[in-house]
Amino acid sequence: MEILDQLAVGLGFATLAGINLYLVTFVTGLAIRFHWVLLDERFTDLQVLGSPPVLAVAGVLLVVETFADKIPWVDSLWDGFHTIIRPVGGGLLAVSAIGTTRPEYDVIIALVAGGATLMSHGLKAGTRVVVNGTPEPVSNLVVSTAEDVAVIGGLALMSSEPKLFAGLCIVFLCLCVIIIPKIVRRVRAFCWLVWNNVAGDRPTDLPFGLTAPQHAALLGKALDPEILWSVPVVTGRGKGLAEVRSWVIGKLVAVRGTGSRTRLFFVGKTWRRTFCTELPSDVPLVIRHERGLLGEKLAIYDTAGTFLAHFRVPRSQGKLHERVAAALGSSRSGLLAA
Repeated sequence: MEILDQLAVGLGFATLAGINLYLVTFVTGLAIRFHWVLLDERFTDLQVLGSPPVLAVAGVLLVVETFADKIPWVDSLWDGFHTIIRPVGGGLLAVSAIGTTRPEYDVIIALVAGGATLMSHGLKAGTRVVVNGTPEPVSNLVVSTAEDVAVIGGLALMSSEPKLFAGLCIVFLCLCVIIIPKIVRRVRAFCWLVWNNVAGDRPTDLPFGLTAPQHAALLGKALDPEILWSVPVVTGRGKGLAEVRSWVIGKLVAVRGTGSRTRLFFVGKTWRRTFCTELPSDVPLVIRHERGLLGEKLAIYDTAGTFLAHFRVPRSQGKLHERVAAALGSSRSGLLAA
């Protein structure tokens, strides 16, 4: 059972270090220095955290992080800089907590603990980018303060119930595996919108063009399609695109259908494949052009007002977005621009 406590403490340090490495080091060092916790002989390697040089360096870095972590976008730059530092620090803390005497075990523990730190760091850094995209600064301060409270609370629980806290860490890391891909998708789409707003083209005519994988995916849904136009977009969640996740970069493609009807497809790419899905064509639709912070929204509703789907294009391409809404309203029977 003793080794389980050591493993639990090592996992706890690794997980918390991904959120705030310097706070973990400084608070643990103070607790050791002033005997707030009595170290068991199994954790003698952690005694070094209470030494004056370690406390001084950790304290200075903690002050810097406290300010950087609460300023929008500065926190994201700080997180990017610590993508390597936090996993290394988390691995070293875990090795010190477990205190093995065989070098090969130290390497294994450092690698596993560093991976746990990287996962918690990835969730923190990705969440901050998403929060920084909101128009108000209060959410950044709230999230940063909540992270600090969680770290201190986690250290307190780990000192009294290490196995319980390790269980919570395992649940948290499992959530990281589920949530991080979604955050990465959103951050990628966010950066795409920002880049196109700053340095992207500003076309006014409806463009045309698909890559070979995109065209192949479209052929799987429409036989020998006559493509009218295609516009780069980012997806939003909607009932009309139930099989498509939000924040996917791709193209909205208009294809000539039977009669005067225009068929609409979205062609996107996940890390596994390029896919194509068709928007509903058997019910009348209403197209609305809505403005957003970073991108113009092309929102699609049915005539009852039920929201089906929306797509974002960069704010700098607002004129193009208006052309898309107008083209859909004039070329697709049963579809109205609003």
